Amino acid sequence: MKIKHIPIFFATIRIIMLPIAICITAGCSDLSSQSSPHQQKTTEQMAASFRNLKRFEAQNATQSHLETAPEITTPIPSYTQQHIPEIPAEIVISAKDVAKCKEAIRLRPDSEKSYFDLGYVYGELGLYRKAIDNYLLAVHFSPNYVDALYNLGSAYANIGQFDKAIATYKKVVVIDPTDDVYRSLGMAYTRLDETKQAIEICNQEISSDPKHFEAYFRLGLIYKEIDDHNKATLQFLEVIKLEPKHGQAYYYLANSYRHNKLYQKAIDAYQQAISLSANLGMSHYELGVTYLDINSTNEAMIQYRSLKNVDKKLAMQLFNQINL
Repeated sequence: MKIKHIPIFFATIRIIMLPIAICITAGCSDLSSQSSPHQQKTTEQMAASFRNLKRFEAQNATQSHLETAPEITTPIPSYTQQHIPEIPAEIVISAKDVAKCKEAIRLRPDSEKSYFDLGYVYGELGLYRKAIDNYLLAVHFSPNYVDALYNLGSAYANIGQFDKAIATYKKVVVIDPTDDVYRSLGMAYTRLDETKQAIEICNQEISSDPKHFEAYFRLGLIYKEIDDHNKATLQFLEVIKLEPKHGQAYYYLANSYRHNKLYQKAIDAYQQAISLSANLGMSHYELGVTYLDINSTNEAMIQYRSLKNVDKKLAMQLFNQINL
């Protein structure tokens, strides 16, 4: 699933992830570029709906009941992105679209899709409480409306109501247990400091798909956050086994090795991360510090020189440590 905004959870854990989630984006980072089937379906529906609204606007340009409002151009950070992550490039969502969606509802007040469209527009504008109201109406008319339920959970998460987000995501899991839903559910659990449940979510993903390397990666990041570096190491090794060029996995594996004072293994893993251009600045920095751990000042200076071309601030920090 492509995501426009990195979940707070990921930003919090650079990691969790990256990750929580997130990711739990990290690696989780890359959050998959594949859209789920119902996302692809709804993207087409959303595009069609907006095109109809655009035509409706053109045909009724003289009607005074279509209110106008300035476009909102400043991005509003969100906890996690809604479903329908992409709509055609020619469509720009603005406050004016609220009026169009409201008109569609006036014409079809029992249409769950019309409420969904309005909820989506509000969500894109960062008006999450209004988005929630309309997603609830969409679900009222169609209780198993997966995308409305998913976006409802995301809206709850964006205003910090993680308990409601979890309850809503669980409904989606029953209907359509896709990877993005499990990821969001795990993120919500983590934000509530319910690490046990977050771990269970990752294990459920792994049980359903033993080759799901991103689930192993998120699980490793969770263990890292609770300072269980032995278990984190096992998860990152599993990621590398399944996806040998996962640079983020090498970086966090190196961190765990260094925490456990396995310095040569840490050095090897940092070098792999650098070769894959993963966390380039931090990889050079941490590698330099690891060399200092084993009193190899000359090797640390080599990392300092490399780091100057990547991140001058980190380079200065490393230089200061070398000269302590």
